[in-house]
Amino acid sequence: MPGRADYAARPSTARLRAAMTLLADFHNASQSHSEALTRLNSSPGLAQRLQQLDDLAQVGGRAIRHHVAPGDWPELADRAPELLDLFFQLVSRVRESVQRVVSRPVRLIPCLRDVWHDHLLFDGDQVTGLVDFGALRVESPAGDIARLLGSLAGDDAATWQAGIGAYVDRRQLSESERILIPVFDSSSVLLSGMNWLQWVYVDGRVFEQREVITDRLDALILRLRSMGERPDGIIQ
Repeated sequence: MPGRADYAARPSTARLRAAMTLLADFHNASQSHSEALTRLNSSPGLAQRLQQLDDLAQVGGRAIRHHVAPGDWPELADRAPELLDLFFQLVSRVRESVQRVVSRPVRLIPCLRDVWHDHLLFDGDQVTGLVDFGALRVESPAGDIARLLGSLAGDDAATWQAGIGAYVDRRQLSESERILIPVFDSSSVLLSGMNWLQWVYVDGRVFEQREVITDRLDALILRLRSMGERPDGIIQ
């Protein structure tokens, strides 16, 4: 496909609007061609995250801490203590936010579930490609919105508002979807760092492009620090 996945290097309002418009168009198409799947139900993704948060808070997080060692990836080991400390600092707050909404009925349609700036190709301000459908499952569109805007906007509330505004120009959001967006975002940020530590230190998985992964972890740490400074731990 033409274009480059370079939003992070060249962010702009026009590119933000293009990305969110594309996501809304995808959801409209997904819903219109999947009437048999379209239904109101609780989010399977949030239920899974609630279980994962419980597992990590009770046993898994301590097991990860026990397994962390410098080994042949000292840059990751250097970041692991802060990732773990921030997780245990925030997990109760984030878990409570998930628990409050996990049973809330929302529209479920086929969603991408791993849409972020590295999966969007741009030529100038135009989106020319959307890649990687490997995580596609039936879910609330709120999860896709949170995943994409979390990567495009970080902790900038004005950019979040602009992105959601661009989305609703093409597809309306229900009250329940709006409520779920920040919960998807905060739980994703909290769990992402723990996932990397689990994969490397407990599961023994090997990854290429370590510098890229380290950069992603640095971005996660910044977002976790910001979450710790907010009373409820989530973007408004």
